[in-house]
Amino acid sequence: MNLENKNSFLLNSALFFSTMGSTATTLGFITYIFNTTHSPFNTGAVTIATLLVGMLLGPFLGILVKEKGLMWSMVVPEIVSGFILLIFVFIDNLYLVYIIAFLIGFNNKILGIARLSFVPNITNDLVKFNALLRSINRFALISGSLLFSIIINYSLTMVFVIDAITYIISAYLLYRLNRNVRIQSHPTISQKTIKESIYDRIQLLLKGYKLLFLNKKVNFIVYLGILARIFGSVNNFV
Repeated sequence: MNLENKNSFLLNSALFFSTMGSTATTLGFITYIFNTTHSPFNTGAVTIATLLVGMLLGPFLGILVKEKGLMWSMVVPEIVSGFILLIFVFIDNLYLVYIIAFLIGFNNKILGIARLSFVPNITNDLVKFNALLRSINRFALISGSLLFSIIINYSLTMVFVIDAITYIISAYLLYRLNRNVRIQSHPTISQKTIKESIYDRIQLLLKGYKLLFLNKKVNFIVYLGILARIFGSVNNFV
């Protein structure tokens, strides 16, 4: 296996474990809240909590990935997601579910941005590789649903424990990837003064929010995606 294929295997495997864990986690949260409250509104609010991250913090997260670096933005969120999920296993609290769902959505959004930005460091055939990532993502969604349907017969707690393990496995694979790939740094960023850096970040945020909320085509795609995610989660649960 040459280096390019090895790096591709590491990134794709990390995507598979991460997406599989996220899918099972979402279904686990939906099951927990519905069994606890028997409220459709509270159940749907979990999905909304994860979607709010992309709407409210999307432009900011893009800047965060740029500032912290691609590998930091992929490895750290996976580790954090794994540990905060384990916290829920030991602290059984309804409101904690919404906080954790938001945090995991936050981490997944950072990971998604960094992952797509990282692809050019592995291959020049972006179209083919992104199509492969898309296929693996769909396969992981199916696998996550199957994983949940099997484990829930034994214990809901075990669902979250195994999901946390999948996040840690993904973080390890991404760490291995970090050792194989060297990403070029951009020293020009650090040459700016603090005032100039803050001003640039504010301008990027404003530009991003204008694109997100004022562009009608982008608005339509965003809201359509939100509705699809909400009703899709409800259908999976039912």
